[in-house]
Amino acid sequence: MQPLILLFCLCRVFAAVDVFGSPFKPLRRCNASIVCGEADLLDSPLCGSDGRTYDSECDLKRVVCAGKAVKIHHEGPCSSAEKCPLDRSFQKALLAEDADVFVPKCNDSDGSYNKIQCHGSTGYCWCVSKEGRPIPKTHWSLREASTLQEAPKCEPRVGRRSNRRRTHVERNNPKACTFPDRTIFNDNLLKMFAREYGRLPEEAKRDAKTANLTTERAAAYWKFEELDSDADGAVSKTEIEGLGRIVRGYVKPPACARQFPEVCDSDRDGRIGREEWIGCLGDNFAKVEIQHIKASYRILDALRPPRLRNLASSAFNLLRNG
Repeated sequence: MQPLILLFCLCRVFAAVDVFGSPFKPLRRCNASIVCGEADLLDSPLCGSDGRTYDSECDLKRVVCAGKAVKIHHEGPCSSAEKCPLDRSFQKALLAEDADVFVPKCNDSDGSYNKIQCHGSTGYCWCVSKEGRPIPKTHWSLREASTLQEAPKCEPRVGRRSNRRRTHVERNNPKACTFPDRTIFNDNLLKMFAREYGRLPEEAKRDAKTANLTTERAAAYWKFEELDSDADGAVSKTEIEGLGRIVRGYVKPPACARQFPEVCDSDRDGRIGREEWIGCLGDNFAKVEIQHIKASYRILDALRPPRLRNLASSAFNLLRNG
């Protein structure tokens, strides 16, 4: 891209977007891939007003460009004590305009996430870790459990079979890859990539594109470049076929592994681009994705069969991108 064209694009973006706190309206045609240059990726991490830690200011700008009204809360990563309160405050501000927004609950003692999170308008609850990560197979409907005493216990019980009522999706499709399952699968897959990346000689890791990134994120970028053998910016079915067999054989949960890598091809063109790859690997570092989406998508995604979930995801992406 010519410098003048890039400057024009940046001016259009930042004329409407101020990540330091000024009101703005996101541009419908904002292109997140050109918000900043390669040099901007080398910045220090920032804590966003949504409680998420961004690897650089560029990453935060991309999310703002995609339509999320996040601001810089402070330099450096968000602490565990402020993550949930910031998340809650950010979501409460969105609640005024959208009744479907999910607002998390926090523990007053240490600022961590309450172990049980519920969403009133959908009537669903689920268990989470102190960091807010959903715990697999713990979602239930308040319409099925008249009191919280009938709800499943969030602490795992060894040697005893859970008496939790299964949802209709679990009864009809016990091998479905739920939203919490997908979170665990992405974590396991990233750990596998990180182990491979860690075995590389140090000189092979000295790349400006991966400098100052977390190990998992650097490993994800490295793995994409390794798979993209013809360096055309996308991974074909042939290029990823070998990895797909390994993932299906060794990475858990199996229900999610069976959907890999097809689930990463969001536009269904038979190729996985770099943004699709990073977005597919989860919310740990997928900065272009809008993380705080409507709770109806965020929760009910865990209850859909895989085929319907993929269709819903594609429909949401079309609505989001206009």
